[in-house]
Amino acid sequence: MATTITGTTIDTGRVDTDLIKSKTNTPLSFQLSDGTAVGNFSNTTGALISNFGLAVGGTGAVNTLDDYEEGTWTPAYTVGSSGYSNQVGKYTKIGEQVTAYFYLQMNNNQVGGSTLHVGGLPFTCNSNSSYGAASGIHCNSWSTSAKKPDNGLVAPNNTVIDLYHSQGTTATTQPVGNDIGNGSLIGCVVYRTSS
Repeated sequence: MATTITGTTIDTGRVDTDLIKSKTNTPLSFQLSDGTAVGNFSNTTGALISNFGLAVGGTGAVNTLDDYEEGTWTPAYTVGSSGYSNQVGKYTKIGEQVTAYFYLQMNNNQVGGSTLHVGGLPFTCNSNSSYGAASGIHCNSWSTSAKKPDNGLVAPNNTVIDLYHSQGTTATTQPVGNDIGNGSLIGCVVYRTSS
């Protein structure tokens, strides 16, 4: 496949984005010799967009990355909380895998006394998969250190992180809203989705 832009040919396998931007003000489409559209190039963002995904390590469907997304979400405690001084969530979705980061900081203790969860995940956990798991949780300035969560799970078919505190080798307990005080919770969870 070769593309001609005002008399300039770009060889297969190499796309000079600066050359394309300098030669045209409109997005370019790429197609095979039989006319099949394979993608386009945005001269404003510099993105090369494939209609078929990106094949890595082979040409089969299992080797094709056809979904990549980054964005934000709004994490929130699910026990009727208010009074956040920081409420930040970001995520990366690659195929079915979602990695969601969160940061919650209270500026006054207005969290109820019920079991503590973080809700609002950007995608629903796949109903056919195992639980998603928090790969790291950090707590600071909580009212009690006995119940600071050190792990979390995302149940299948859910958008909530269930928080847990490990006790010894076999027992766990779930923190409640009153345990937070004005503390912060920072973490990351990885799970699979069908979306």
